Amino acid sequence: MNQNNQQAFNFNNQVQEQWIMISENLYIEKSRPLGQGGFGTVYKGKYGNQDVAVKELKQYIDNMGTVNEYYQQEIETSKQIMSIDCEYIVRVLGVVPTQYQCYVVMDLCISDLQKLRKESPNQRLDVMTALKCIKEICLGIKSLHMKNITHRDIKPDNIFIGKNQQDQLICKVGDFGLGKNEQNMISKVGTISYMAPDMLDFSNQKYTNKVDIWAIGVMAHELLTGTILFQGQTIDIIRNNILKSRNYKDWYKLSSSVAQTDFITQSFKHIQSESVINLIDMMLQKNPNDRKDINQIITEVEQCMSQQINNNAMVINNSNNNPYQNNQLNNQQYYAQNQPNNNINNSNNNQRQQNNQQELERKIKDLEIMMMGQKKLFDQVKNEKDELNKSLQLQLQQKDKEIKSLQEKLKEKSSKEQQLIISKQAQEHFYNFKNFLNFQNFQN
Repeated sequence: MNQNNQQAFNFNNQVQEQWIMISENLYIEKSRPLGQGGFGTVYKGKYGNQDVAVKELKQYIDNMGTVNEYYQQEIETSKQIMSIDCEYIVRVLGVVPTQYQCYVVMDLCISDLQKLRKESPNQRLDVMTALKCIKEICLGIKSLHMKNITHRDIKPDNIFIGKNQQDQLICKVGDFGLGKNEQNMISKVGTISYMAPDMLDFSNQKYTNKVDIWAIGVMAHELLTGTILFQGQTIDIIRNNILKSRNYKDWYKLSSSVAQTDFITQSFKHIQSESVINLIDMMLQKNPNDRKDINQIITEVEQCMSQQINNNAMVINNSNNNPYQNNQLNNQQYYAQNQPNNNINNSNNNQRQQNNQQELERKIKDLEIMMMGQKKLFDQVKNEKDELNKSLQLQLQQKDKEIKSLQEKLKEKSSKEQQLIISKQAQEHFYNFKNFLNFQNFQN
């Protein structure tokens, strides 16, 4: 047996013990999911001889048979992603349909931007690293927008850390579950804290791919400050905070006030660069017509990076241990060097707990949004059913009127025919009687 056959034999034995076969060249390790969402679960997989991430899309999201309304949409978007050649998006390597599920095969990444931020000192990135991340994210989004695809769920959890051809760590845009190939959209979908005002208007106002720009702006603030910009105990509170939010520059000016105690406003103090404030302000324009497009944002980010270098204004926190800047680290070193420090001070512990609480609240809100979406779908089906019932009732009433009208006409026709029969019978009786009289007179 040659070496290749020996490797295949060993892998097949391993598959029988740990892996599930989906197709001839696709296996997944179901015992240890990499991540889970409302519409699917991501597993580690083998696609041929390549280690991959595999997203299992479900047609039904619960045991009650609730339909995943984004199932077909994600399949079509994933197929489109396969044709995009950009190192700043998570490559889709294949789409494998089965009877009840569909499996999207993707590049297996090292980590995600949310983990990178939380594992950084003070749970925020230095300015230059954050700008580098933002530029790479924008380049990934640009490749989507060029294909007329709007992502609609940009957030740190959906930005993954992978490697380019030079074995350098870079950001990659992923999770295209809510991506849509359409110019004007009205569906209220996404993660509430990152949704643009033009998505949250109850007047069914149409929105464009500018909503992705807003989400990048919100994420940029989070990367630089360690604080989610729009927060609240309920979805409605967060929505109102977004719709009624201050101009970003004005918000930044408030942070210099000694009397200002709001911790979100205070978080602006971590951004020491005026050019970065201007950049985020461009992305967080409430009127989408005033919001820059992705090409303009890329140009602005590059100018910010040049200015940071020229002014020697970079603030590098623990750069030797930052996996994003040290591209020579292997995966084991990456995780080993980013373990939490047991000697961290109490304030950092409190900050970590606060961020963990925020993350938990955000996931709960995501679940609430998903449930709202399902309720909206249920209400829509119910309304369609009610409209159908009303239409059928009207049709039945109309048919009933037509039948009664026909019955009246038949009755009237029947009455006339009966009168004619009686008239003919009377005439016959008259002629018979007349003939009888004539006969009697003849005999006499």
